[in-house]
Amino acid sequence: MLACRNSLNTKITNWQLCKALGIRLVTNPQVVQLAKNAKFDSVFIDLEHSTLFLDDAGRLYGAGLALGIMPFVRVSHQCGNGFVQKILDGCRSTTGQLVMSLRPYPQAEVICETNEHASTVFVMIENKKAVENVEEIAAVEGVDVVIVGSNDFSDFRSDTFREALASVSRTCRKY
Repeated sequence: MLACRNSLNTKITNWQLCKALGIRLVTNPQVVQLAKNAKFDSVFIDLEHSTLFLDDAGRLYGAGLALGIMPFVRVSHQCGNGFVQKILDGCRSTTGQLVMSLRPYPQAEVICETNEHASTVFVMIENKKAVENVEEIAAVEGVDVVIVGSNDFSDFRSDTFREALASVSRTCRKY
């Protein structure tokens, strides 16, 4: 049994809309409390298009876990080997307590359960080519969430943007 359930995965598997507050500038973990008070399901800690550093991500992530609002971190696609591990290490002070409380269980079971229930793999659809290939992208084994990088489409009122949302939504319902 996990000490911290991934509420985002629970909502996703029940086909419920999930709302995330994007964090790009504010480093104070109290912003996570504001997101929870505003009924967001998650906080999206953006390390690709922001002024945030790894330490900031760790504090924001820890606040999310402590408050029961699921955090997720976006890293740049050019991040290279080892960067994702640094993200995880930055959250170690928070997740260290979680790991310690799980020690009585056999390690393999904990790893499998954590991977199955606590981790979430996101992919972002950011351009026309990705929209055209969303079926192949969503079908990749292990992908949990497909999100639309809405800023990349510029005009939120355009037919192109609305068609992209509709296409991604239809495809995601299949998986």
